[in-house]
Amino acid sequence: MKGNSSQQKFAAKLQTLHKKARANGVDDRHFEHMLEITSKSLSGSGEGYFWRKAVLFGVLIACISFGYIVFASMDPRCLVSNNLMVLELARPAVSCEVCKDLDSVPTVDGDKLDRKLFMEKYAYSGIPLLVKGGARNWTALDTFNFDYLRDLFQQTDGALEAVERDCQFFPYKTEFMSMEEVFDMPRARSQFKEGEKLWYVGW
Repeated sequence: MKGNSSQQKFAAKLQTLHKKARANGVDDRHFEHMLEITSKSLSGSGEGYFWRKAVLFGVLIACISFGYIVFASMDPRCLVSNNLMVLELARPAVSCEVCKDLDSVPTVDGDKLDRKLFMEKYAYSGIPLLVKGGARNWTALDTFNFDYLRDLFQQTDGALEAVERDCQFFPYKTEFMSMEEVFDMPRARSQFKEGEKLWYVGW
């Protein structure tokens, strides 16, 4: 009785599918051909059949796992992962005409460069400019040290998480995987003491 009930449900679903196929313009011969292919793919026996199914199942699981790993590691806001190759391919063409006759980078003494001279000669030229001694009196050189940045990030709610979320951390030939790991390094190493392993990161 149970088997008959299952067969009846299957037959009803098949009839519904057939009606929908007809309504969408599928010829009966094509519908029968699809049924034949489906029937063959589901039928089979013996050791060879078992191993074919096992291999197909394994490939399916591998594809699902790979897809999950790829999409789980992506920024949810991005359709394509953010990497240097994608960025370079998507970069709009830039004209290099402004630098075509340069054989060296223009250099100016920072003590002789005022706002008026910079605005008139350099600001809108599009040409690189090296300002020597430009940061000589910059107080940030004394303020922005390792301890200052560590305390700022650790005491600001969500700061470390924001670096992770916004893909801002760039380790360069170091073992660090996050800013949290960077700020946990020994003090001697953070100050580049002699004998300590060198490090560099950007964010």
